Amino acid sequence: SSKAGILGRAAARAAGADTVVHSLHGFGFHDGLSKPTHALYVGLERMASRWTDAFIAVSEENIREGVKEGIFRRERCRLIRSGFDTARFLAGSRAAGRKIIGIPEGVPVVGTVAVFKPQKAPLDFVETARRVASEIPDSRFVMVGDGELRGEAERTVAAIGMSDRFSFLGWRPEIPELMAAFDVFLLTSRWEGLPKVVPQALIAGCPVVATAVDGTREIVDHGVDGVLAPPGDIDLLGRGVTDILTGRLRMDAARKRERLVREFDQGEMVRAQERLYAEILAGKGFPGWS
Repeated sequence: SSKAGILGRAAARAAGADTVVHSLHGFGFHDGLSKPTHALYVGLERMASRWTDAFIAVSEENIREGVKEGIFRRERCRLIRSGFDTARFLAGSRAAGRKIIGIPEGVPVVGTVAVFKPQKAPLDFVETARRVASEIPDSRFVMVGDGELRGEAERTVAAIGMSDRFSFLGWRPEIPELMAAFDVFLLTSRWEGLPKVVPQALIAGCPVVATAVDGTREIVDHGVDGVLAPPGDIDLLGRGVTDILTGRLRMDAARKRERLVREFDQGEMVRAQERLYAEILAGKGFPGWS
């Protein structure tokens, strides 16, 4: 969110805004950048920080990163999870999801929901699927979403002879049903803020195999309700998926469902933001906020 956040705060400053709160959904700098580009992003973030009254972060990891890079002090940043309608994911129908994807019960399904862009590494999903299919011949794979790399992903699937094993659904509104229909939710991101699809999948009762990046590590308990692997480690990602599908690893995806429902409730997110705004405005002496 670096580019949008920097430009937005610059515009707010130019417009003479009295109060600016910036919500972090990950930083633009990450391990894949060159040192000069990384330094440029950090420098711009530090500059924009001077125009910012407070920060909202969706993960503790993003807070630690901001403090480490000298972008803000810890007390200037509030952790507020990015909420969603948790009731929809509690109520998602597995049967309805299987009907949408056209795969009967009993056939193992590995799915994802993501934008097809470099950050989400959709080609890593395809390569992981190839590894899984070599061990579990009847497995099927579902990719929900769209983006710049979708065409390349589809061509790669065709080139490795797996078109009949893959479903590319584009964007769909029935995400809770689809997640309930998956036997494993696989997310291959190279970096993140905190991807909402991870708590959504767990609330829907689907175990998660994901890369151990940023906020994902705060949600998935490795070996309990999912498996974490380093970004780009196709062997470990594939092993995690096959171990779950074959029963070598038994996951309890619903173990902390109640906690996640509370933590990601969209109403609580709004209330927490309102409390923060009220504190800032009261501290500045705005009428009606003292």
